[in-house]
Amino acid sequence: MKIENLYLFEQDKNAFLTCYIRDNPPDMANEPRRAVLICPGGGYEHVSNRENEPIALAFLARGYNAFVLTYSVGDMASELRPLCEAAISIKHIRDNAEKYNVDPDKIYVIGFSAGGHLALSSAVLNGNDAVKTCVGNSSDAMPNGMILCYPVVSATCETHLGTLHHFCGTETPSDEMLSLFCLEKHVTEDTPPAFIWHTETDDCVPVANSLILAEAMKAHGVKHELKLFPYGYHGLSLATHETCRDIAEGEYHPASAWVDMADEWIKKLNQ
Repeated sequence: MKIENLYLFEQDKNAFLTCYIRDNPPDMANEPRRAVLICPGGGYEHVSNRENEPIALAFLARGYNAFVLTYSVGDMASELRPLCEAAISIKHIRDNAEKYNVDPDKIYVIGFSAGGHLALSSAVLNGNDAVKTCVGNSSDAMPNGMILCYPVVSATCETHLGTLHHFCGTETPSDEMLSLFCLEKHVTEDTPPAFIWHTETDDCVPVANSLILAEAMKAHGVKHELKLFPYGYHGLSLATHETCRDIAEGEYHPASAWVDMADEWIKKLNQ
């Protein structure tokens, strides 16, 4: 496996893409792989360590090549900078598909919490002028599908205020910025398919966010799958001992099944 960090973003030199590329020895099947771009959570205030490399390794083990986006946060998260960085990343992966042994038509974005908002933004705000300025032809930066893990979606329900304020760059956002933040309003029939999961007891980003999104996707005929787990706090990541210290080693948490569920869902998309 090869690991490399790439600085692709003029906006913030603290933002970078970490590439995890599997080797292709001649005695193994070497057809182009699916790729995942991982957007960790952190309320647009920081980038969660529990939702970056552990997720990459989980998908590497399932045959993907993985890319982790460390995006702009805090004061640098305003003016749609994280969205532009996600768009640049997707376009970079697609433009370098041969180099990375990636199928350019099988690039999926995975997002957690605020990273779920970013991942979803990369699909439903793809035509925004800021994105077009960064990548030119924004269709080159459109993901082929999404995996959204306890995502922040909207301000029309109880939401994570830190995510909202950092996205808007102010604690008193304008109506225009609020409308832009509420991603369910931007779903169309052209929105890529999504696998969404949430726990019903999440008291930081309530499950209503995922329900609102699923309803919008249903209304527009967008292929999606919603999995609700009966319990679990916010930020479970893999829902294993490694990523959640209060889950005992060897203890099973129902939400840990999401990785295999999402993998199977992706594999069925093109059947």
